[in-house]
Amino acid sequence: MGKINISISVALAMILLSGCFKPILLAEGAENVEVIRESIPQGNCKKLGEVEGYSKDISGIASLKNIKTSAINDLKNNAFALGGDTVSIIDSSGGFRNAGGSMINTGFGFGYVASNSTGEYHIQGVAYKCK
Repeated sequence: MGKINISISVALAMILLSGCFKPILLAEGAENVEVIRESIPQGNCKKLGEVEGYSKDISGIASLKNIKTSAINDLKNNAFALGGDTVSIIDSSGGFRNAGGSMINTGFGFGYVASNSTGEYHIQGVAYKCK
């Protein structure tokens, strides 16, 4: 009986942790939104407004690359919802915080951290209609 209870506890813990990070997927049509780093896009573009992208993992199981990709998808979805086809990034930040709240320096795009860490990525941009 003891082994069954432990197995059930482990299975429940895995199910709960796996639900803590849900990648943000691109909405239909948002895959065509171009993300640029120039402050103002080239050409005849109409400014539509500011947009944000945000993603967070409280389980500590997602890589910063996956969290960043979800935040970019969120940014593109929000720009597309305004009718935009281009987003100029104004600011971005991300990383991991341990249970005590201090930032863990991992560098962008790679790395796994302990399960008591929270990973997050935030991007701010301006949506434009250029095409």
